[in-house]
Amino acid sequence: MFYKMIENKCTQWYESERCTVKSIIEYIEKAGQMRDAQIEAIKVYLFLKIACECKPLTQLFRQGFFNSIDLNEIELSKSTREYLFQNPAAAALFEYACLTNDKDEQVSEKLEKQIKKEPTGIDYNEFFRNAFYGVSYTDYLFSLPMGAGKTYLMAAFIYLDLYFAYNEPTNPAFAHNFIIFAPSGLKSSVVPSLKTIQNFNPSWILPEPAATDIKRMISFEVLDQSKTAKKSNKIKNPNVQKIANHQPLSELFGLVAVTNAEKVILDRIQEKQGQINMFEESEDDKDRQANELRNLIGKLPSLSIFIDEVHHAVSDEIKLRAVVTRWAQNHTVNSVIGFSGTPYLDKTIDDVWRMSMLQPADKEEPVGYATQKPEALIERAIQASSDINLIVADFFGGSGTTAVCANKLGRKFIHCDIGLNSIQTTRDRLVADGAEFDVLEIKDGVQLYRNPVQTMDKIKSLIPGLKNEDSLDSFWEGAISDSKLGTIPVYVPNLMDSASKLLDKVTMNRIIHQAIPELDNDIKKVIVYYIDITDEVEIMNFIKEDDSTTVEIELRDLKSILDDVVIGDYAEFHAEEIAGRYAVAIDKFMSDRVLSKIAEFNQKAFLNSSAKKPYKQIEISEEGLELIEFLSLDCTATGGEWHSDSEIQIDKNGYVIVDGNKTKEFWDGYIRSTKKPLRLKIRNICGDETVWEV
Repeated sequence: MFYKMIENKCTQWYESERCTVKSIIEYIEKAGQMRDAQIEAIKVYLFLKIACECKPLTQLFRQGFFNSIDLNEIELSKSTREYLFQNPAAAALFEYACLTNDKDEQVSEKLEKQIKKEPTGIDYNEFFRNAFYGVSYTDYLFSLPMGAGKTYLMAAFIYLDLYFAYNEPTNPAFAHNFIIFAPSGLKSSVVPSLKTIQNFNPSWILPEPAATDIKRMISFEVLDQSKTAKKSNKIKNPNVQKIANHQPLSELFGLVAVTNAEKVILDRIQEKQGQINMFEESEDDKDRQANELRNLIGKLPSLSIFIDEVHHAVSDEIKLRAVVTRWAQNHTVNSVIGFSGTPYLDKTIDDVWRMSMLQPADKEEPVGYATQKPEALIERAIQASSDINLIVADFFGGSGTTAVCANKLGRKFIHCDIGLNSIQTTRDRLVADGAEFDVLEIKDGVQLYRNPVQTMDKIKSLIPGLKNEDSLDSFWEGAISDSKLGTIPVYVPNLMDSASKLLDKVTMNRIIHQAIPELDNDIKKVIVYYIDITDEVEIMNFIKEDDSTTVEIELRDLKSILDDVVIGDYAEFHAEEIAGRYAVAIDKFMSDRVLSKIAEFNQKAFLNSSAKKPYKQIEISEEGLELIEFLSLDCTATGGEWHSDSEIQIDKNGYVIVDGNKTKEFWDGYIRSTKKPLRLKIRNICGDETVWEV
């Protein structure tokens, strides 16, 4: 419930003139690459960093920074009202006690009455100190719905901190270096998954060239070596050497270290009955190595500590706090940021139920069919992992139970199942339950042409060396010839089939157990392209763990070959004949190349703008006719050499030059001719020309 108070103040700040990051948030929203939950988290993060100066929550609540309650509007005795006015920490706790949850239940009516009756009977500073773990350093927790993208949110925080730190190097609110670690209880695969931060595109949250400039400043180090190289006499701890390579540490900027807390940071630490022993004076070589790394990390300047899946850290929380507290004593810790995808509970992970553990309903409970999940359990899942108005996405719609439960609980809902029967079942259940909803088409961004067949042909032409291979099943798009490996079959997802766009275990299982066994025995390797993937590390592990084939499987991201593709100019037009004369009207014109150039110009200008010299972005009309500088009609031939029988050129002032004759008229969207037009040529303002048949 503390978050409600923070959120209220964040909203007030964001809507006020004091907010200095509106343009950045608007840029992120317009870029359209971050999810709503991520954008809301970024707003709160920047509010805590800028408006709150990255101060500890204990201090902020004590100072009444988040107080919004109007004490004059509440029935209070004169002495109590004066006390609350004079003691912001007391007013903060009083406001907290009066808050209500989603079920309209008050946080603590008893506490409210106690403060009203005897406000001096509570040690408010002690309350807030205990509420936030008794730490003196800045410690924030971000708990997002499952699947909202915590890893990319971490990357966004890193780039935003470095962006502001680079512009304000002496501002202590912004971190200069980062360490990301996963606490104990998680498998070693967690650390490789965090490496995906390196793949984050900073232009999703920062305009160019700032995004690229900041990316160049970042150095990544994965501290995952638990053993010393056998032939090394100098490097006792390889992880120490990785950090030491960035000397001088006092000037270090942009280091992002990723590690496993249990294996590296918490190594050689013992905890008994709340007492910590780090063996700092130990003669044991392993103790000295472990402490050497911890001590070196503690010297990294302006360090922000990111804890992924913080709800897993409960069993080692005392050790973790002890290490961070020791680092904070060096005055080098900027902040500790925790990330959680599930509610942060005082329980171990084994006490927290998971969606994957849901079982079919008991026979006593009426269900649509045998595999339908019980509504009570689905409701519990949705309530525990989301708030009202958040989005619940169901990837396996089936009976539609999740959709109905989400609707009842006031959540928005996305049905991601592509099975027609599942969609119809879900729709019918929602209609029967009185729900009102929209059916929207969500595009995946890979749509080079309006004709899917044309798009597939274009994609095939972009894959180096891909040729048709008649001997292969239609499952394979073709093959690549390799001098050493011979024929390499290539799988390309079909854009006309929604089910193939996402590479998951189901698709990979089909490739391994159905498609590959049908290949000739001399095939040694296949290439699998994908548009989207559930989890690349998970899929790679799935391939490695399956020993049914010796054929090598290489995964490739199809989007990587589309990055440099420029979509051909697009035009909508119609021809008219009036009194023996002809005219072609341009109804719509779009140019990917021109729009890319304009977007690039807007980003650079936006970066150089200020409050005194604001920049108004160049905007293009829906028709896009202002992107045209020249038109020509060929009324002589339908192919071969171009015959310019009629021309219109538009000068920089918007006036038209008709067949070489200057006028003071603006272009009306038409090009006219005395003979019937056969071909139309349009040149965009970047100089690219495209020809269409009329």
